[in-house]
Amino acid sequence: MYAALVELKRKYGMDTYIDNTCSDYLSEMFTPETVELPVLSDVFCNYNAINFEPYNKHLKHLLSEEQYKKGRTIFFFPPKTLGGSEIMGGYK
Repeated sequence: MYAALVELKRKYGMDTYIDNTCSDYLSEMFTPETVELPVLSDVFCNYNAINFEPYNKHLKHLLSEEQYKKGRTIFFFPPKTLGGSEIMGGYK
């Protein structure tokens, strides 16, 4: 997931962020200066108030459809529930 977010930032100029869990995971394997994406809670003080839209479609829709190009805050592949358990990065 991190690699996809970095590519969206580099190639398409999208503002992308990671959460604390992702940051903690990456910091176990990489030095802080090599992690390119900022942590959402470090950038926005009240990020829980942001009205994120869930996004579960194929990546090609995000890149090709004009509706996703501006003014959207997207929760990229939000968790899903399966049998009462949350699955991170749920994808249709």
